[in-house]
Amino acid sequence: MTALRVSLRIARREALRAKGRSALVIAMIGLPVIGVGATDVLYRSFQLTPEQTATRTMGQADAVLEDTGQESVTQPCAHACGYDSASGTRTGPAPSPLSVLPAGSRVVNQVFGQQSTVSFGGATVPVQATDTALADPLTRGIYLMRSGREPRGVQEVALSRALATRLGVSVRDTVRLAGRERQVVGLIVQPAEVGALLAVVPPGTLASPSGARLLVKAGRPLTWTDVRALNARGFFVEPRHDVAGQPPTPIYGSASSTTTALTAVSLVVGMALLEIVLLAGPAFAVGARRRSRDLALLAATGAQARDLRRTVLGGGLVLGAVGGILGVAGGVVLAYYAEPAVSRRTNALPGPFEARPLELLAVLAVGILTALLAAVLPARQAARQDVVAALTGRRGTVRSRAIVPLLGLAAALLGTAIVLAGASRRSINTILTGSIIAELGLVATTPYVVGQVGRLGRFLPLGPRLALRDGARNRGRTAPAISAILAAVAGSVAVGTYFASLDRYGEQSYRALAPYGTTSVLVGTQAAAATAQRVLTDNLPEADVTLVRAVEPESASQVAVTQPCEGCPPGQDFLVGGRHLLVGDLTTLRASTGRSAQELASLARILARGGAVVPAAALASDGTAELTRAAVGPDGLPTGPATRLRVPAAALPSGGTQEAVLSEALARRLGATVGPAEVVATASKPPTSAQEDRIRSGLATANLDSGLQIERGYVGRYAAGLLALLIGSAVIVLGASAIATGLAAADGRADLSTLAAVGASPNTRRTLAAFQSAVTAGLGTLLGTIAGVVPAVGMVRALNATARTAGYQGRTSHYPLVLPWHNLLVTVLVVPLVAALAAALLTRSRLPMVRRIA
Repeated sequence: MTALRVSLRIARREALRAKGRSALVIAMIGLPVIGVGATDVLYRSFQLTPEQTATRTMGQADAVLEDTGQESVTQPCAHACGYDSASGTRTGPAPSPLSVLPAGSRVVNQVFGQQSTVSFGGATVPVQATDTALADPLTRGIYLMRSGREPRGVQEVALSRALATRLGVSVRDTVRLAGRERQVVGLIVQPAEVGALLAVVPPGTLASPSGARLLVKAGRPLTWTDVRALNARGFFVEPRHDVAGQPPTPIYGSASSTTTALTAVSLVVGMALLEIVLLAGPAFAVGARRRSRDLALLAATGAQARDLRRTVLGGGLVLGAVGGILGVAGGVVLAYYAEPAVSRRTNALPGPFEARPLELLAVLAVGILTALLAAVLPARQAARQDVVAALTGRRGTVRSRAIVPLLGLAAALLGTAIVLAGASRRSINTILTGSIIAELGLVATTPYVVGQVGRLGRFLPLGPRLALRDGARNRGRTAPAISAILAAVAGSVAVGTYFASLDRYGEQSYRALAPYGTTSVLVGTQAAAATAQRVLTDNLPEADVTLVRAVEPESASQVAVTQPCEGCPPGQDFLVGGRHLLVGDLTTLRASTGRSAQELASLARILARGGAVVPAAALASDGTAELTRAAVGPDGLPTGPATRLRVPAAALPSGGTQEAVLSEALARRLGATVGPAEVVATASKPPTSAQEDRIRSGLATANLDSGLQIERGYVGRYAAGLLALLIGSAVIVLGASAIATGLAAADGRADLSTLAAVGASPNTRRTLAAFQSAVTAGLGTLLGTIAGVVPAVGMVRALNATARTAGYQGRTSHYPLVLPWHNLLVTVLVVPLVAALAAALLTRSRLPMVRRIA
C-alpha cells in the first residue's frame, strides 16, 4: 500500500509539473467520457416508463376503446395485438359501452386525428383536427398547455405550438378551420409528437364518420370478461394495465435482434476505447521518455521493474481519474442543456431528467480503465529500459519485428474473408467481427508501414526527409496516432459508403409523378380548371401554367394503350399509360415530360398526323402502338367486345413520367370523351413552403387543395449523416495529427536544438511540424479508407443477399456499391493538407536551445 501511495504521489507531482501534457491526456480521456455520460443521461431521460407512455397516449384513463365499426371483434390479448373481425360491418349506431362497463365508469369521447386545414394570413396548412375536452382530468397528459387556455366554444380553437410557429399565429388571432372562423385561445404541445400540426376544438365540434376513440375511467379494475364484453359490441380495448384473467401475450420476433444490438454496441464501445488508447498512449510514452532519467535514478537506487511500472501506471490512474470525474460532470451538464435539441430531433418531450449514479460510476470506471490501458505499454518500456543509456541521455533506434506485420497482414486477410462469409449468410455480427479483425490487422502493420515510408526520405528535401525519418525512428508515438486516425476514418468510410449505397438505391427506385419542379392540381370541370390556373399563375409567376386534358374515366367509350404480356394467355395484355390517358399536342407533351420543344419536335409531328406517344414498352418495332376501345353502359360495364386499333406512334422520352398522349383527332376517332384533367405549372424548381401555403389557401376556397401535387424529386435521407461523418472523422484526424505533432515537438527538442546549432533557418521547425502532421494524417486516412471499404462491401453484399432471398417472381433488387467520393477526397487530400497548414501556422519558428547530457 505504501508503494502505491508513493507512486500516486510521484504521478501527481509529475502531472502538475507537465501541465500541458497532462491537460492533453485529461482532455483525451474526458471528452469521450463526456459523450458517453451525456448519452447515458439523455437515454435514461427519454426512456419512458410504461406508466409515462400510457399517460401520453390515454391521459389519466384506465383504458382506450376504439370503435371498429364492426358488429363484434376478436381480441387475442390485452396490449398491441390488433383484432380480427368476427362479423360484418355494423349498420346502426354504435352501442354505448357504459352498459357493459363496471358501475361508476365514465367515458370521454374523442374525434382523433381528422384531416383538415387551417388558414391564416393567406396561407393554408394541412392539420390533424381533434375535438376533446382539454380541461377534463381524463385527458391530462395527452396535451400540455403552453400558453392561453383550453377552447370552450365552437368559435375557439387551440393550436399546437409547431403549427402556430409555421403560420405566425399568436393567442387571440383568428384562423379558419373546417370552414369556420375561430379564435386561437391557447397553444399546446403533444409530448408524444412535438412537431405535430394540431388543432383542438371542444367536444362535439367535429363529425365522426369513422367511429370514435373513447377514454374510459372504470369504476373498478377491468377484467378480461369486461374486455370480451366490449369486443362483442365492436370495441377494441387497449387497457392501461394488465387485466385479470387475460391470456398470455404473443411474443413477436426473438432475442436475436437484441443480441445483434448488444453486439454492435459492444464493438462500437470497444473500438472507441481502442481509439482513445491509441491516442493517449503516445502521450504517456513521451512522458515516460522525458522522465527516463528520473526513472533510471529510481532503478539505480534499488527500485525494481514492478516499481517503475507502478510509477508510470500511477500517472494513468491519476490522469484517468481526473479526466473521468470531469467527463462525468461535463456529461451531466451537457445532457441538461442538450435536452431541447434532442427533443426537437426525436420529435418527443423527455421524461424527468434522470442521472443514474451507478451507471455514471461505470462510465467513470471506463475512463480510468482506458487511461490505465494507454499507460500499460509505456510502463513496460520504462521498466525494460537500459539504465546506463537513460542516465547518459542516449536513445536506441526502433525496429519492427518481422513477424508482426506478417501476422497483421494475415489478420487483415482473415477478417476480409470473415466479412464476405458473413455477407453471404446475412449475419451482421459476423460482418462486424470480421471488420474488427481486419482493422486490427492493419493496425498491427502500421509500424512496419511507417518504417518503410521513412526510407523514402532520402529522395525528398530537408523538411519532409526529417519528418519521415523522425516518424520511423519514433514509431512508438507515430504508429498509434496513425492507427487512431485509421480507426476513425475506417468507421466513417464504412458507414458513409453504406449510406451512399442506400441513397443511390433510393434514387434509382424513385419514380417521379411529374417532371422536377412541376406543381399540378387535379381538376374535373372547366370552372375548377379556371380557379387552379388563376391560383398557380398568381403565386408562381415564373412558371408556365398549362391545362392538360385527358380521356374521362366516365366516358361512354373506354380507351387504353396495350403492351404485350409475355407468358400471358392469348388476348391478355397489360394496360399502360400512367395516371391519365392524356389528349393534346406539343404543349401537353412539354407539360407532362418537362422537355424542350426541340427535343419533342419529332413526337409532336406524330401527334399532328393523328397518332399517339406511348411508353417505349408499348411501341411496336414497326412504329405503331395498339389501343383498345370498349363501349360501356351507364353502370360502367362493357356492353360488347373490345375493339383493337393500331395507330402510328412514337416512344416517350426515358427517365421521366410515362403518361401516354393521344392526338385530338385520334381521341375523336375512338369516340372518347375528353375533359380537363389537371392544371400543370412547369418551373425550374419547386415552390417554397410559403408559396405552397399560399397556393393551398387559394385552392381551399374551391375545395381543390386535396388535389395539389408538387414534384420535388428524390430527396436523399442520408446527406446530414454523411456530413456528420465527414465532420467527425475530420475532427479526429486533425486532433490526432495535432497530438502527434505536439508530442513529436516535445519529444524532439534535443534534435531541434541540434538543428539550431548547425545553422538551420527558423522556418525549419515550421516545415518539420507541417510535414510531420501531413505524414501522420495522410497515412492514417489512406489506411483507414482501405479498412473502411471492407465492412462496406460486406454490408452491401448482405443487403443484396437479403433482396435475392425476398425476390418476387424472380425479380430482385440490387443495391449498388457507391463510394462517397466527395467525402473520401476531402478526407484523404484536404484534411491532411489542413492539418499540415495548421501545424505550420501554430508552431513557433524559433528553434530551442537545450542542455544535452554528455
